[in-house]
Amino acid sequence: MHSQADAAAGGRPRFLILGPLTVCGEDGTPVPVSAPLQRRVLATLLLHAGQPCTGRWLARAVWGENLPGDPGETLRTVLRRLRRCLGPAGSCLKSPDNGYTYMFSAGDGEVDAGLFEDLASRGRIAWYGGDTPAAAGLFA
Repeated sequence: MHSQADAAAGGRPRFLILGPLTVCGEDGTPVPVSAPLQRRVLATLLLHAGQPCTGRWLARAVWGENLPGDPGETLRTVLRRLRRCLGPAGSCLKSPDNGYTYMFSAGDGEVDAGLFEDLASRGRIAWYGGDTPAAAGLFA
């Protein structure tokens, strides 16, 4: 279970996707993202954090075969509103080429799934290297 204290560690925003989608601001305060479409877009980008996603791919991931009339414009609108909703944490949402590619750019430990993968990988390395105490600490 995630706590606000965990989210406030390091004074940076946290994006929690291992469980209910939760965004916490730099002070650990939850940032409400209640619009279902915004939550879907954010969750999709978080699952692919650090990877550029084309607008076409993102639209298919969000809407499947039921695309809106102008998916590109709809995505731009959703992302503009999502950035506004997230406040300072919205700076993690990037569109390096004006709406043809989107990316969630997060620092170390800002997305819980990425932190989990990093700790699990380091724990496996310690385990296979024979350092059981270090592995146990990383897996805990």
